[in-house]
Amino acid sequence: MKGRCFGVGVVIWIVMAFFFGLLTSYGADKVITLRYANLFPPASKVSVISDEWCKEVEKRTNGRVKVQYFPAASLSRPSETYDDVMRGVADIGMSFCGYTGGRFPLTEVIDLPLGYKTSYDATKLANAYLEKFKPKEFDGTKVMYLHTSPPHRLFTKKPVEKLEDIKGLKIRSTGTSAEVVKALGGVSVAMPMSDAYDALQKGVADGIIGPFEPLVGWRLIDVVNDGTLFSSAYVNVAYVVMNKDKWQSIAPEDQKIIEQINQEWIEKEGKLWDQLEDEARKMFLDKGRKVIQLSGEEDARWAKLLQPILTQYVQNMKAKGLPGQEALDFCIEYLKTHQK
Repeated sequence: MKGRCFGVGVVIWIVMAFFFGLLTSYGADKVITLRYANLFPPASKVSVISDEWCKEVEKRTNGRVKVQYFPAASLSRPSETYDDVMRGVADIGMSFCGYTGGRFPLTEVIDLPLGYKTSYDATKLANAYLEKFKPKEFDGTKVMYLHTSPPHRLFTKKPVEKLEDIKGLKIRSTGTSAEVVKALGGVSVAMPMSDAYDALQKGVADGIIGPFEPLVGWRLIDVVNDGTLFSSAYVNVAYVVMNKDKWQSIAPEDQKIIEQINQEWIEKEGKLWDQLEDEARKMFLDKGRKVIQLSGEEDARWAKLLQPILTQYVQNMKAKGLPGQEALDFCIEYLKTHQK
């Protein structure tokens, strides 16, 4: 009797081991496919580096996680990307926070005129801020990382060397750019970047505010003559986020791999933006355009006029019950200690 029970037990154990092996094998062979939505066109280097992120994820997970890449807003419109990722229209998405004003209130601190010198510094700051404050406005997704545009400048059809020169000029601007233009005495003209060339060419706009980099991609270098640099420069922050359910479906060991890749891409993205900015600035000068550096006294006048934008941010965050002053102080101190 005991022998029979022992034999039955052995058979059951073998059967269980067999099915466990099948399940383990199935889990190991399971492939998760993700869809990545990006607004930049395929040829853009900002798009290329995102595609490289996709390839790196597949390579390092040995094909267990594959990523299908959809550039040029072919899967999701930039203003809808975050919601599309939450809904599962896209599994991963990259867009700028500024495309959905008010959606990421605390994170608007990154876009303030804090005096950025490089995209690398701004990108490192953005991720340090993310780690410290863990803003609830991103709770709907799993944040991969943040990165930023290069510092914004003023580009015009005629020289701007002092505040009096900008007064009344119509400047293409949105979001923080619009606030900056108004504070300096200009007239903000909102329009898609795709309309900026014709607006500048036809005199609908007298200038545009932004980095050097888009002057090349959007051919604006042909319709502006002067670039004015001011120390209270600001950037635009962008997010790369993943659908939470999709993230949870990825094995823990592969999650760790992806998080390591994210840390590497923070470095890569920040450096790439600066590389593109340097290349565009050189092209701007080679084209015979002029770069104007404000005098110390004049620069201080601009900074003084832009200071209320920071104050207003703190007041807005206080009204929402958010730690705006703490976030602002953190960013200012970070730049003091990390920016050369």
